[in-house]
Amino acid sequence: MPSGETIEEAVKKREKARREWIIAALESCMGFPKPLDTKEYSGQFQLRMPKSLHKILSECSKKEGISMNQYCIHLLSHYS
Repeated sequence: MPSGETIEEAVKKREKARREWIIAALESCMGFPKPLDTKEYSGQFQLRMPKSLHKILSECSKKEGISMNQYCIHLLSHYS
């Protein structure tokens, strides 16, 4: 990852590296990665779980001082 003495310098280095990568990809005919799926997601889904797991998650989230929703997001992001 490009770095610099200032944020502005790091951004300039990143942009230069991006341009150089595009030029190299064009010259070598290696192609470009396909764009990410543009499908929109709501950020919500329902999940059924055993009552015992619900209890454990609820107790753990209380110990952490956060909502069970935030605790589950933390766990999912940590292990994904």
